[in-house]
Amino acid sequence: LSGRESIMTNADDKHATEAIKWLDAQRTGDLSARDQTAFGDWLSDPDNSTAYSRIENAWDALGAQDDLRAEALALEQSLTRSDAPAPRRAAPMVSVPMMIAASVAVLVVGLIFVTQLSPTVPADSLSYQTQTAEVRSLELDDGSTAYLAPQSEIEVAFSDDLRAVTLVRGEIFLDVKKNDGREFTVQAGSTRVSVLGTSFNVKSNSTGVTVSVAEGRVRVVDEAKTAAAPEQVLIAGNEVKALADGLTEITTTRPEQAGAWRTGFREYRDNPLCEVIEDARAYLERDLILADEDLCDLSIAVSYRVSDIDPMLDTLAQGWGLSIDRTSTDKIIIRKATKSLGDQ
Repeated sequence: LSGRESIMTNADDKHATEAIKWLDAQRTGDLSARDQTAFGDWLSDPDNSTAYSRIENAWDALGAQDDLRAEALALEQSLTRSDAPAPRRAAPMVSVPMMIAASVAVLVVGLIFVTQLSPTVPADSLSYQTQTAEVRSLELDDGSTAYLAPQSEIEVAFSDDLRAVTLVRGEIFLDVKKNDGREFTVQAGSTRVSVLGTSFNVKSNSTGVTVSVAEGRVRVVDEAKTAAAPEQVLIAGNEVKALADGLTEITTTRPEQAGAWRTGFREYRDNPLCEVIEDARAYLERDLILADEDLCDLSIAVSYRVSDIDPMLDTLAQGWGLSIDRTSTDKIIIRKATKSLGDQ
């Protein structure tokens, strides 16, 4: 089968061998800050990323990483014990990485049957939503935790082979339970995020979808396939946006900024004004309207407590030459400030 040939990777293959070493180091916590940087650089290569995903998926999907590593260590210890009886034939010394490679090779064969079957999402799903200024945390059936920002809605559908969440609108932060064995996906429009265990944030608004990673690693796919590179792999501190014309380049942010809204604060660094306004709207009973469309792309850097929307708007007015019209009881209108005669 061609699919089998494309998935099965020989353990001696350069990309697979390196992927096994990186995976082992990641799982044992043997990576320094410099190593993490090197890992990110290595992972940026599409061939490396593909190899790493296959090895990681095989390892986790069959729930075997701890047992295999324990067996590999036990075998190495038994082979190197000074008091062990000499075998009748000389046995080759097997290192832990070699054992892991052999074990993962077996797992990859098993993964063929996992990946070639398209996971089916149950027709029945559970829907959760939040109201204005409401933040909600949910413990999902698999032990993962979902945090919903105000005015957000998700649909959750778990099956025997898949954990699926659809972000209908708004923003969510997910702390995904590791070692469940099932892929965890988040669908937001045509953007699909898939992981096995990590913490990340997904925001969907009028401009597109933004994915930020706090911990672990996620794969972001543009299923509309309108971009030259419709797929990106993110690690902690990475962020990518899915816009109308496809995925942007990966940018770097502080890992703790992913989902920071859960603490009651919002922070923006050179974000467009329309995004700042759209987020703030979720905390207000009154509508928040940007009257001048050409202000939408105005670059904003501001941080504020979500209970202090009015002071934040005043800061925007003073720092970016805007006018805040609060005369209406049901809406706040943001316009360009007009110059007075004394300013001309």
